[in-house]
Amino acid sequence: MSRMVNVDRETLLLMPPSLQEWVSHDDLVHFILDAVEQSDTTRARINHRGTGSEQYPPSMMLGLLIYCYAIGVFSSRRIEQAELADLGTGEDGGKLPPELSSREKRLARLQAAKRALEEREKQKASQKSKPDKQDRGVSVNTTDPESRPMPTRQEGYKQGYNAQAAVTNQGPTCLVAAQLTNATNDREQLIPVLASIPSELGTPQEVLVDAGDDNGPAIEQIENKGEITVYCPVGNMPKAANRYGAKHPRTQLRKLREDRMKRMESPEWQKTFSQRATTIERVFSVIKNSMGFKAFRLRGLIKAQTEWLLVCLAYNRRTWAAI
Repeated sequence: MSRMVNVDRETLLLMPPSLQEWVSHDDLVHFILDAVEQSDTTRARINHRGTGSEQYPPSMMLGLLIYCYAIGVFSSRRIEQAELADLGTGEDGGKLPPELSSREKRLARLQAAKRALEEREKQKASQKSKPDKQDRGVSVNTTDPESRPMPTRQEGYKQGYNAQAAVTNQGPTCLVAAQLTNATNDREQLIPVLASIPSELGTPQEVLVDAGDDNGPAIEQIENKGEITVYCPVGNMPKAANRYGAKHPRTQLRKLREDRMKRMESPEWQKTFSQRATTIERVFSVIKNSMGFKAFRLRGLIKAQTEWLLVCLAYNRRTWAAI
């Protein structure tokens, strides 16, 4: 005899339901909520006047945003619809490994990570760098004046920003640096991105970048410190002889290019550079295709930078939860 679940849509619940029973114990949302509880949200902007409707706590909103970004829901309207339609606010959700399904184990790991971050803040020196001067285009975008027409491989020029990121190439592929700029190429981004890597992670020994980051003087400056080897294909020679300043005339740039082209011929160089396909290229593929993030929804460089950091944070949460 077949056994069927009794579906009764008329009887009211006699006792308040437990949300813990409605969401699977190994759902990614538990990891994110535990992480947000360890975070300082006191600097979040709230309405202290008491006017208007009641506000949601900043920690609740931050957890909601991280979780939705991690499962590929970015639009505020879609987030609202998901809240009404799905208690877990997830389409495919995300599952935690067995060792993180226990809240005690999650909190222990999060506390250890928090202590490491606090130690980093104590050791971090306060350095202020001058912002790079960006060229003003001949046209202005009225929706987002700070954005620029960015060249793409397949779609010509698209209005937007230039997202930069650095990832590890050993163990789980995690993001260790993320920046956003409105520069239309990557030539001037290598040094700032490397400088933004947290000091407690140490100095990388090898850096793999594509031809878009080809900047002979910048690579020479990095390698002269004797700590980092840069693997970068040789790109096109800049048209202006003084593109990188008077200290690097065209003859010197040509010598730097020749030296690096000889380095590219070695089997070791080619083997090392091939790791890009499984590291940074894979990360951007996951963010675009798996997470579904293909366009910024906020306007202005600072707001878009915040959104990019949120996307990268969501990616790392997905990665760490799967470890």
